[in-house]
Amino acid sequence: MEEDLGKLDFVRESEIWKSGYIHDYLIKNNHINIKPYKFNEIYTFESAKRVYEYHKKQFIICEYDPFSFTKEELSNEEKMRFIHDIL
Repeated sequence: MEEDLGKLDFVRESEIWKSGYIHDYLIKNNHINIKPYKFNEIYTFESAKRVYEYHKKQFIICEYDPFSFTKEELSNEEKMRFIHDIL
């Protein structure tokens, strides 16, 4: 998984990737045979915006919540800015 994530430019260039957090998180949870995390536990607000930006068509087609990739509580203004900045 780490190798595949490292192939994505927007992941590889992100601060969370460069900090080593994702590597450490994956190593720490490697002993679990089931998926040990949910995406909203890993993505920051900025990385969630990138996920939405790159996959907005799938979000719209599948009716996914654009804010489902982060646990951060967003105000209505932040939600509008999240969508507006991408469009």
